[in-house]
Amino acid sequence: MHLLTYLKIFTTILIVTLFLFFTSAYISMKLGAMPWPIVFSIVVSAGLLRLFSRHVTRHEVNMAQAGGTIGGLMAAAVAFVLPGLYLQPSSPPAGGLPSVWLLSLLAGAGGLLGVLLSERVRSRYIEEAALPYPAGQAGGELIREGFDRGALFSFVVLAGLLTGVFTLLRDQLDLYIIAVTLGSVLLPFMIAPMGVGAGYILGVRTGINWLAGAVIGLAVLVPIGGLVVTRLSISEGITPELWAQNIGMGLVLGSGLAQLIFHGQLRGLTDLVVKDDFRIPVLGLTVAGLILLITAGVTWWGAVIALALAWILVPVAAQLTGTTNLDPLEQFGILAAFLVAGVYALFHLPLPEPAKYVIAFYVAVTTAVAGDIGHDFKSAQVVGTPNRYIVRADLFAVAVIIPAMPILIAIIRDTFVPELFTANLPAPQARIVFNTFSGLIHLPTFFGTIGAAFLLEGLRWYYKRRRVDQPAEPLVLLIPMGIGIFLGWPLSFVIALGGIIRAWVDRSHPDWARAGVVLAAGIMGGEGIVGFITATLATTTPANLTTFRLVGAGVLLIAAIFILWHRRKNPRSP
Repeated sequence: MHLLTYLKIFTTILIVTLFLFFTSAYISMKLGAMPWPIVFSIVVSAGLLRLFSRHVTRHEVNMAQAGGTIGGLMAAAVAFVLPGLYLQPSSPPAGGLPSVWLLSLLAGAGGLLGVLLSERVRSRYIEEAALPYPAGQAGGELIREGFDRGALFSFVVLAGLLTGVFTLLRDQLDLYIIAVTLGSVLLPFMIAPMGVGAGYILGVRTGINWLAGAVIGLAVLVPIGGLVVTRLSISEGITPELWAQNIGMGLVLGSGLAQLIFHGQLRGLTDLVVKDDFRIPVLGLTVAGLILLITAGVTWWGAVIALALAWILVPVAAQLTGTTNLDPLEQFGILAAFLVAGVYALFHLPLPEPAKYVIAFYVAVTTAVAGDIGHDFKSAQVVGTPNRYIVRADLFAVAVIIPAMPILIAIIRDTFVPELFTANLPAPQARIVFNTFSGLIHLPTFFGTIGAAFLLEGLRWYYKRRRVDQPAEPLVLLIPMGIGIFLGWPLSFVIALGGIIRAWVDRSHPDWARAGVVLAAGIMGGEGIVGFITATLATTTPANLTTFRLVGAGVLLIAAIFILWHRRKNPRSP
């Protein structure tokens, strides 16, 4: 590739990955889900590349898309793990909390290491095992068969602009949640296009399981929790709602742990040690990670254990993502922190709570990148893009995120923490991490549910191996059901609504399916960026939110009208 080609690709990656970095953090805390942003990245990258040059190749789009999605996954690691760190008691722990710059450098070292270690196991999972990597496969097919000269790019931008207008006016009128009386029951409904878009991308099976979990939690588990808390005289802040949420947490962690054991075999671990690819950079990043972990408050031997677990979990994340299309990065982080804490306990030493977050964050970033680049390698295989281009794109994207991460962490700490774990900002993954590390769990319920979920997934895996005629995906999905129990009714309903719309499109108008995914991605991006900017302005500047919302809605509407007019006048332009 020529220098100018690299320049336009890296400029595109810079724009897309930063956009996804900030919007995905908000989406992750708002919805408790981070659908793979691959299709969005493909469409926007292709549109931006066409603004720089009329001739755009598939390999350029593939490379830009690969780097673009890194921002979304690294944002998920921040939003899923770190918020609880800033909900510490009013008196700071001894030694204080690690600085945002230290956490950012640690994430950068973990992200770069995740890219290079993933390259070492690529041939094992992409070529030899031929794992499906559904999102990467779909993205590769979209790039290979092409799309109509930028129409999708205009479509996704228009969807984002109009959703931004709707979001600003909805928030100005305070219509985010409305209550509807059905008989004697008062049900809250969330007006969240972003939730519908996420549900559409996740699909009907996930959406219905999510909603089923919310209904079971509200109608069955909370009443039972009231009896349990009263009869057993449970104290320590355990309420009926929190007892039910313990079951949701247990389902998520138990099912995730089972998938690690039964699907995430360590066949690629030997490749990490044997192969010579990037030996010096890998060694350097490992040493950098060790130094940063120690600087952040982890003992040297605890840091060594955390690094070893990161190395082990990279091939696990690669295989699990390739097999299930899921990357439970926060569960990888919790698992690593628990194992290090267990070693500490053997020597009767306490592991400080901030150190747990530091370990979990480092491992979450490393495994998040490993899962994402697995999809990138799969799309490259479909398109025929050389793998070295994908590695360069992802390394550049991680480098771009490092200086942006202190801004995001500071905004979460100063802006979003006061609303954390409320109906407006539920952040279920961050809540699971916080409750687990803070001890806000009823141990018999929590670990009993983990065991039951693990056993159920193990039996399901066993019978699936024995019966090849069984459906590829079961009707009951424990992870989304557990999240539904955790999040409750309002958000679960809009997620399920999006899934139902997706089922109708797939059945009645399958030719609309791709446009639907693009529309959903644009909707999520539009509400995500507007919500992020509004929340930031509300706490960091004296700006009048009413003026901002009304003027902002007008500007976005004018931009949408201009795009419609431009497309009508120039139908072939991007």
